[in-house]
Amino acid sequence: MCKKVVCLVSFVLVLTASQVGPAQDRTVESFVNTSNEITFNSSDNELNDVFKWAKKQALAYAFDDDAVGPWYEAALPFREGFCMRDVAHQAMGAHFLGLATHTKNMLYKFAENISDSRDWCSLWEITRHGTPALPDYLNDDEFWYNLPANFDILDCCFRMYELTGDMAYLTDPVFLNFYKRTVYDYVERWDIGIDKVMHRTRLMHNSPNNNRKFRTTRGFPGYREGDRGYTASLDLLVTQQAAFEAYARFQQLRLNDEEALKFYAKAEEVENFINTIWWDDDNQQYYTHLTENHELASREGDRAIPYWGRVEDKSKVRVAFKEYMESLTDLASSKIEALSHSPEILYKYEEPELARKMLLFVSKSERREYPEASFCSIGAMVSGLMGIEMETFPSKESIETGGYKGQTLATKSRLTDKTKWAEMNHVPIKGNDISVRHEGTTKTTLTNHSGPRIVWKAYFPGTHKTLLMNGQPVNARRGVLLANGEKVSIGRTYVAPTETVTFEIQELSGVTGEPSQVQITIQPAGKTRRTSDPERRENAISKLPDELNALKSVAVPRDSYHEPGTGFKFRISAPAVVYISVHQRGGYTPPASWKKTDMELTWFPKWHKRPEEFTDVIYMKKFDAGVVEIPAHDGGGPGYGLPHLAFVKGANVKISE
Repeated sequence: MCKKVVCLVSFVLVLTASQVGPAQDRTVESFVNTSNEITFNSSDNELNDVFKWAKKQALAYAFDDDAVGPWYEAALPFREGFCMRDVAHQAMGAHFLGLATHTKNMLYKFAENISDSRDWCSLWEITRHGTPALPDYLNDDEFWYNLPANFDILDCCFRMYELTGDMAYLTDPVFLNFYKRTVYDYVERWDIGIDKVMHRTRLMHNSPNNNRKFRTTRGFPGYREGDRGYTASLDLLVTQQAAFEAYARFQQLRLNDEEALKFYAKAEEVENFINTIWWDDDNQQYYTHLTENHELASREGDRAIPYWGRVEDKSKVRVAFKEYMESLTDLASSKIEALSHSPEILYKYEEPELARKMLLFVSKSERREYPEASFCSIGAMVSGLMGIEMETFPSKESIETGGYKGQTLATKSRLTDKTKWAEMNHVPIKGNDISVRHEGTTKTTLTNHSGPRIVWKAYFPGTHKTLLMNGQPVNARRGVLLANGEKVSIGRTYVAPTETVTFEIQELSGVTGEPSQVQITIQPAGKTRRTSDPERRENAISKLPDELNALKSVAVPRDSYHEPGTGFKFRISAPAVVYISVHQRGGYTPPASWKKTDMELTWFPKWHKRPEEFTDVIYMKKFDAGVVEIPAHDGGGPGYGLPHLAFVKGANVKISE
């Protein structure tokens, strides 16, 4: 094998969801190369050492010149191969290290080896020669296989598409065949759909000749390999839900809305199945497996829900996470395969102090040469410690409402008191090369070194009325983290190529007189639109009281209905009465200083496939000359109300930004 330090590779995606079509209809520039390598520096020397070790160790496992093509070790050390489970879990760290091409090649090898003769399994482990690993494969009747693997790989393919924008994941016939065979034939062949899983048998599809060691391992119904006396597992179900969601999103991007909606629904059915049938109400915990006697049972410390879970019932998720945390007290008896994921999980559930401790523990473990340890440490430091993630897109709601939500880069500092500042430089995100610097949890700077304009959302702890963006106050959006219920404030902006933008917390008391950075539109009397969105996204007013129709109005864009309707500010030159129309959603009412009137207006989303009318209630408040502050509409969720529309009534009043 020939070792080689690889160059960082990132992919360009310039298409929106509405532009992506079938493979035969599109040609896209697939990727650009850059010689920059990811680096990390901080005030915390221990974390600096973790990153240096993990980067050096992981890249030592990357190879380019073998028969299989670009690959990296993703199995037991020195097996000279890669297995499905480990690739799925190492892929994120590998991407940030510039190994996107390697990951795609390995995923492709798994995809092209799915086979009817193996009951729609692939090859569990492939060697550098491009052949099945002999310890896990003799022939198509006798081989090792863990059934969550197909689901894990399908989910991984979508995650890599999100990070790279590589159109091969969306259009290549080999990948598309793997996706479809997995969600249809594989589920049916192994009786692992929710209609059959509770009654399936442990041993399936064994030929008479399979009487050796693979008789009980050809179709493990979970990733737990030490116990061979169960017929189904929680990780089999949660990975299935993840795969159905990934398949639905792929189909949505390919404009196959009917198929997408079908699998969004199937994913929800699996989630409901997990939350009802697999929830032990008496003991307030999830069952972890189904015994050979078809009885549900539980093991301690299962990580299926914390690691893969997309369960919306967060009270149950937090119970599962608490149990997982308690299992980490006995580190001496824990396997590195499981511990390597702990920093990522702990950061995800906002436990940064313990996550940092686990990063240090893994980096000093006697088994730290296990490839997952180094690759997953890199992934945890980028996505967890630095909170650099692409928010999931597209959404099911955009099919149902006709709306469109673009993809957003999010950051959230998870530094502790032991790390005063940290910066991650030259992070590959699609076609961009970015750097992120956190100063504690109150200040974040993002630099877009190269690539297209980025939509950036910076998350900060706590509820803040405003944030500073490059030193200027801007309205903060408010939200709640699903992982732990923490209230957060969010700054959102565009970051152009070569531009650097900084958000930071500065709690302001009252109105400072500074105008809002939200783009406002001042509308003349008689020409009022509900929001200032482009015509193709227009929310049109169908009924407006004459008193309001005679007034000038101030509107802002709708933006995403996944977030609270933004507040905004404008100036008035003289005293005036300001009216706001309040979307009746989520039980929201404005602050008490706004008085309710008996007026209403109605509007409808002109762009909607099946538009329906909505009603706003009108409130009023008197203002002196100066800055008028319109509150945010934070009622609702997951579909939030529109931002308010403001009308200004006063003699010779001029409105300005």
